Amino acid sequence: MHLSTAEKLLQRFELICSHRFALNRQTKVVVGVSGGMDSMVLLFLLHRIQVPVVVAHINYQLRENDSLLDEQTVIDFCKKEGIKFHVKRVPPHVWKDGNLQAIARDIRYDFYREVLEAEHASYIATAHHAGDHIETWMLQWLRGDYPLVPFGMNAQNGEVIRPLLEFSKQEIDWLADGFTIPWRMDASNLKSDYARNKVRNQILPLLREIQPGVDGMIERAHNNNVLIHDFIMSRLGAECNDHLQGQEDQILVKQTVLQDDGYDEMRLSYIALKLGWSYQEGSAWHALMNAIPGKRIVYKMGEVCRVREGLKIYYGSAEMEEEVEIEISDVAVPKHFSKNKDVVYLDKAKVTLPLEIRKWESGDAFHPLGMQGKKKVSDFLIGEKIELKDKAKVHVVTSGGEICWVVGMRIDERFKITEATEYAIQLRKK
Repeated sequence: MHLSTAEKLLQRFELICSHRFALNRQTKVVVGVSGGMDSMVLLFLLHRIQVPVVVAHINYQLRENDSLLDEQTVIDFCKKEGIKFHVKRVPPHVWKDGNLQAIARDIRYDFYREVLEAEHASYIATAHHAGDHIETWMLQWLRGDYPLVPFGMNAQNGEVIRPLLEFSKQEIDWLADGFTIPWRMDASNLKSDYARNKVRNQILPLLREIQPGVDGMIERAHNNNVLIHDFIMSRLGAECNDHLQGQEDQILVKQTVLQDDGYDEMRLSYIALKLGWSYQEGSAWHALMNAIPGKRIVYKMGEVCRVREGLKIYYGSAEMEEEVEIEISDVAVPKHFSKNKDVVYLDKAKVTLPLEIRKWESGDAFHPLGMQGKKKVSDFLIGEKIELKDKAKVHVVTSGGEICWVVGMRIDERFKITEATEYAIQLRKK
């Protein structure tokens, strides 16, 4: 490998960093460095073009002495070049449960972002290259795990940049050889015990044998998909916004989004992506739209519930409600009653203090104002058309063990103000 070839690749890298990411001598970048060839080449190149870099290395402690040697390789290089570095060691108990690769990825990016914030850096740079991009595209296609069309990797995703994404694995080999960059082999990459390794070590080599140039074909498909995706998203954006209602932690996707024209699932997938969810979740929402009201799907980031008007999206757990506070005051018997359902008046003589505030429970019953006889709270809520998801939030106020107010809805007939009432108390939901 001639140095001139490596120098030409370096010039190409510098142009990409300057034109695509606007990196310069004032743009601090956190570089995720494992000690393998790709990340060590990325670190060397960024340092060589004088971009201020800070290294973030994670020792997962999964490969015993090899993990320590990886860590030492990174530290030695940083010390030699005068580069600041951060090292995190992951305790063994972390790997007891769950998907190892998913856990590792979460740990990795959480750590990178911690370093980004601590160092007041602008970007996180990872060493993904063209081969990783093609593998990701293939995995998305095989799993159906993509937003509308298979996408592979983007050169930038928020603060994460991938300066090597246009470089082949062969070119990275040439750079490592031409500049004599130290790196360590991760033998686990040669195994085929994970889906990505199977694609890398088995499927893609076979495809290249069957169809030489398949990498270029996938890259062209990716570029076309970017255009298709942008076109579809712009058209759906103009149409779907009219079917959304609400804000912040609760959003309603109206039933009107369903037009039975063959594109309903795509509309819901667009809405899911727009709201920060995934393509697969949008597909599941399409099935949920055809379920009976009350059905719901619980996710890590929230819940989606089928209601009569469409789908109600809750960010976080809808069960995590603040405790209801009730303010109690002695007042004169009112001549007029407010239409505000959060303020009610009771006959003080009929009330036993102290009052208790709690969530309603199965079996609770009361005498709703204006109705004859007793009614179960559950039946009352059905009559009031309270959605299943919202029922869990309903509180009641009790007096001597009897419900005197279903908060925000109805008082009990037995506690109402009458012409004989001499003193009243006001209950106000704060």
